[in-house]
Amino acid sequence: MLWGSRSLHWQQLPTLYPPTGIRGIYRADPQAFIVEEELGVAPSGTGEHWWLWIEKIGLTTEEVIHRLANTWGIKPALFGYAGKKDRLAVARQWISCPADARPEIGGLGVGLEILAAHRDAQKIRVGQLHGNRFQIRVDAVTGIEELADRLRLITTSGIPNYFGPQRFGREGQTLERVRQLSNRDPEGRRRLRHNQSMLASAARGAGFNAVLAEHLEQGTFDHVQRGAVLQVSGDLREQVVCSESLSDWSARTAQGEAVLTGPLFGRRCLARHAVFAMEQGIQGADPLGRWLLGIFPHEKRRALRVWPQQLEWQEMNGVLTLTFTLPKGSFATSVLKEIGAIGIDDACLDQ
Repeated sequence: MLWGSRSLHWQQLPTLYPPTGIRGIYRADPQAFIVEEELGVAPSGTGEHWWLWIEKIGLTTEEVIHRLANTWGIKPALFGYAGKKDRLAVARQWISCPADARPEIGGLGVGLEILAAHRDAQKIRVGQLHGNRFQIRVDAVTGIEELADRLRLITTSGIPNYFGPQRFGREGQTLERVRQLSNRDPEGRRRLRHNQSMLASAARGAGFNAVLAEHLEQGTFDHVQRGAVLQVSGDLREQVVCSESLSDWSARTAQGEAVLTGPLFGRRCLARHAVFAMEQGIQGADPLGRWLLGIFPHEKRRALRVWPQQLEWQEMNGVLTLTFTLPKGSFATSVLKEIGAIGIDDACLDQ
C-alpha cells in the first residue's frame, strides 16, 4: 500500500517513541476488542424518535440498521447513528429511529441485542459523538516489564493520530478500489455515489497518514512554525500561525491548549509557507492527490496528535487487558503501535 513512493504499510509507518521489547497478538476473536460509544449527551426521555442502545457482534452498523428496518418496516434512511463501529468486535452504540418503531429490550437475531430504548426529540446525526471507550485484550504478551513506563509516556505526551489499518481494508484493498475509481476520472469531475464517497474518505485518510509520517521523519511533529494550522481546545475554528503569534502558539501547544494539524486534502488549503509546500508536495506525489482536489472543494484538518484518556492495564499469564478512551475519529490501533510490536490479526481489517 503506497502513497506515491511512500509505503503506508502499518508496520512501516514511523512511530513517535523508540521501539520497546513488548510483543503480542490482538483481535483473535470479537471478545478481544470491546468498544463503547460515548455521545456526551443523554436522551431527553420525550420526543418523536427512539434512541436505542444496542450491542452488536459480527455485524456492521449498516447491517444492524437494515435488520431493524426490515423488522419494523421502516426505511433505513430514517435511522440515525453517530459513527460506525467495528464489525469484528463487541460494539455498543446508539442508533435512532422513528417513534413508530416497536423496540423491545432483548435479542433481535444473532449478534444483535437492544439493551435500552429511550425517547428524544432529535435524530442522531453522523459526528454527534464525543469519543469511544475501548477494552482490548492482547495475547501472548512479552516484555511486560517495559509497559508501565511506556503507558506513562503515552498518557503524558500522546500518540500520532494515524488512521488505523482497518480504514484501508485487508492489504490495502479499499485503497486499491479507490485507485480503480480515480483512474476512470483522474481530475475528480464526476459526482460520487454514497459508497464511492466512503472510498474517497479512505483516500483522504491515506494522504493524511503520508503527511503525518513525513512530520515524524523530518522531526516537525512537535514544531510550531509560521503557516502551521492549529486546533485549539474548545474552539471549532482552526488557527493559522503567523510570525507575530509564533511564540504564543508555541507555548500554548506545549501546554496542550492547541495541537498541530494535517490535511484531509481538498482544493482550498489553510496552511501557508513551508508547511503548505510540504503538504502540497505530498499531495502531488500521488495521482490520488490530484483526484481528491477535484472531489473536495475544501480540505479538512485533523489533529496530528491525540491523548488517550483513562488509560489502564492489567496483565495475567501473558494476557494483557488495556482500557482507554479516545476522541471521535481516533483509532485504538494507533495506541497499540506506540506500545510495541503488537501484531494485528488480518481478519480485523475486513470491514
